[in-house]
Amino acid sequence: QESQGPSREFFIWLKIWNSNRNVVTEPYECALSNAVVYFIQEKMEGNLLSLAEKEIRAKPFPVSSLVDIMLKMSRCVEAVHSSGVVHYDIKLPNFLYSRQPPAGTNGKNGEVSVKITDFGASNFLKGLSNGSTILYKSPEVFIKDKGGYSSDVFSLGISFWHLVEAEEKAELTDADADEPKVVDECDLYEISWILNSMKSKRSSTDFSPIEAKMSNCHSKRVSKMKADFETVKQANAPQSQTYDSLVSLIERMTSYDAESRPAIDVVISELEALKVGQEKSTGKDSNII
Repeated sequence: QESQGPSREFFIWLKIWNSNRNVVTEPYECALSNAVVYFIQEKMEGNLLSLAEKEIRAKPFPVSSLVDIMLKMSRCVEAVHSSGVVHYDIKLPNFLYSRQPPAGTNGKNGEVSVKITDFGASNFLKGLSNGSTILYKSPEVFIKDKGGYSSDVFSLGISFWHLVEAEEKAELTDADADEPKVVDECDLYEISWILNSMKSKRSSTDFSPIEAKMSNCHSKRVSKMKADFETVKQANAPQSQTYDSLVSLIERMTSYDAESRPAIDVVISELEALKVGQEKSTGKDSNII
């Protein structure tokens, strides 16, 4: 019988880790103390959001290393899916990293290891989401609280975007306006609140107006993603073709239509090809940052 609550999360986590120990954080213990449930897991250096803020966005960052990190994130998601589980909360803070510095260095550089964690929202393929982070949530999870492997691919694409650019604010600006203004239809928090209110009525509510609003918001987010990568590309002109390939991949990963998104093995295959191409052109190991 399937576990519930925190014990259920621990059960899913342990199931995935047993088969994929290189890409999933090791769960040591699930315990209760003073009415608070806590987990103990292996210690890592930090999460990828902190790495993005400290290193990836803060200075010219080798595109080969960026591709390598994306590839390792994708293999983490592949491990989750291979266990018949949808993570439902793929985001930068849920990818932890550590690295082994080469001998004789100050510890700043080294091969990066990436592992996935936090299975509180996860469920088996046919199950509902147990909660997701709004800025990373796919459209179908917004509407139905249920998705599939492609929902994780969507969230992974948003995560790739946020590696190079800070997370969007709740209210985005209208790039077409003469002066910046708040675009209410692109406030994902507002959309989420409206949807939750509609669902709470437990009736056959017509979701088409809010879906249209979400579709419009999605188009604006994709435009912003392209603009963000264009800015990064201009600062790394020699690698512009690789950035163009990444934008094409992320655009497909974050397609509004779930069936149009590539499977995770396709994402991995394309990133592997980009990594090989980068290593051939630079003659450097992209694992080292």
